[in-house]
Amino acid sequence: MDHATLFGLAGSSNMCAAAITNPVNVVKVRMQLDGALSGTQERHYPGFLKSMFRIRKEEGVRGLWRGTGAALLREASYSSIRMGLYEPLKHAWAGDDPAHNPLWIKVAAGSMSGVIGSAIANPTDVVTIRMQAPLVGTTIAGVTGQWEYRGPFQAFGSIARTEGLKGLFRGVGPTMQRAALLNAAQIPSYDHTKYTLISSGLMHEGITCHLVSSMTVGLVTTVDVTD
Repeated sequence: MDHATLFGLAGSSNMCAAAITNPVNVVKVRMQLDGALSGTQERHYPGFLKSMFRIRKEEGVRGLWRGTGAALLREASYSSIRMGLYEPLKHAWAGDDPAHNPLWIKVAAGSMSGVIGSAIANPTDVVTIRMQAPLVGTTIAGVTGQWEYRGPFQAFGSIARTEGLKGLFRGVGPTMQRAALLNAAQIPSYDHTKYTLISSGLMHEGITCHLVSSMTVGLVTTVDVTD
């Protein structure tokens, strides 16, 4: 498979996932911001299901899908890079023979691809979070919403004009650190598990092998780092 196809498939698959799970991310952002800036103990979003129903009641169904466009742009850039760069980096450091690709090389390639992808795509992360946050003028738990954008591209322009390039790269350091940990655990664990299962003769290439490898990724990623 050529590199362009790898990048394309990586981005499109993660964009599909982002489109489906956007309501979960909206709830997550609201719960993380809830009361944090005001310093109060009052919680407008006390739990996942209650938060989802509250957003649905106060903002309609559209509220749960707020920031979907920005989330898609994030996956189109960040995930395309982090997953698309993994194989080229691994091959550059260890060659094309899977038998000579030790786990530490895979971990290093996964971590580096995640760092590069998150650094480049950080503006889309900033815009996504702001578009999923409470609307401007609304006050929740003592915190007044600060941003209201018509769409992701208008948001990019607005942030660049009012806050400069620095505004688009707010939080890039922690974002890169998180991406390094996440991708060091996620991509290599799938790759190494699948290779081990096939090379040992326990499984053959196919859906079952991919399923077991994916389940292993879920376990390793949950233990290593949470989203």
